[in-house]
This record gives sequence, structure tokens and C-alpha cells, in this order.
Amino acid sequence: MTSGPVRIDLLTPADEEELYAFEVRNREFFARAVGDRGDDYFAEFAKRHRALLEENAAGTTAMFLVRDRDGRLVGRVNLVDIADGSAELGYRIAEDAGRRGYAREAVRLVLAAAAELGVHRVTAMTTVDNLASQRVLEAAGFVRVAGGQPAEVAIGDRTQPTVHFESAT
Repeated sequence: MTSGPVRIDLLTPADEEELYAFEVRNREFFARAVGDRGDDYFAEFAKRHRALLEENAAGTTAMFLVRDRDGRLVGRVNLVDIADGSAELGYRIAEDAGRRGYAREAVRLVLAAAAELGVHRVTAMTTVDNLASQRVLEAAGFVRVAGGQPAEVAIGDRTQPTVHFESAT
């Protein structure tokens, strides 16, 4: 699917090496924002990649890569825990690709993909201090909802309160 500055492509076996390089290149940046995935994630990346492909095939997730107009991998956008017409949204954009509207467009594209998959309720969560992510979600039609869980998340050595969102596709 393509929209404006980006397209999203469903994860494939051929993406493993490029995705690994993307994750390594952005590890420190992502760790500051959402916490580090740990050394095991990288040591067992091939195994994890295969597992994600199996989850995609089973319909329990929809993992996408975000690419710019030149086809460069600039992020990921995912629907996880797909069940009963609902899913949870997650996304990450590379440090050197921020502030270009890629996240906003990728989220809009994944909501369209969600509707095609029969997903009509998508939830999302961010930390209270991640105002950029909150703006992305609101621009894509998400609204804040009270009482979401977890109420806080650990990011490195700190704990951050969360803000929860929902969108009907």
C-alpha cells in the first residue's frame, strides 16, 4: 500500500537481513524511546523473524515494513494480537527518518490494511512524554481512552505513565 511519502509492505523472508541492519542501526535510538529489546533479540534475530512470518501467516499479526519513495526501509508498523476484529498498533521510525510524516502516513496505511483484514477496532499506547507519537495517533483518527492497561511501562531504568488510544477503522 502506498500513500504520499511512504508505502508499507508485509514482512517477507527476504527482508531478514535488511531488517536486522535497520534494528541494529537504530537500537540506541529505539532504546531511549521504548526500551531496549536486549542482546537476545539480536542474537536470535533469524529465529524471531521466522516466528513473525508464521504469526503473519496465521493471521495473529500483520507486520509491515515502512519504505520511503526510494524504497529505503525507514520504519516498521505492526498490528499485533489480532482477534475478534481487534488489534493493537505498534510502530517505530528510524532516527534519521523522523519529522517527515512517515509515521503518520504509515499509521493511516495500516488502518486501511486492518479494515481489509476484518479488524475494526485498533488500540495503541504511548508514554505521556511522547508527544510526537500522540500527535501521529490523533492525526490518524485515534482518540484517547481512559483506563487503559498497562498504566505505566518501564523504559530502561525509568518508569513512564502511559496514554491509551483507540480508533475504529
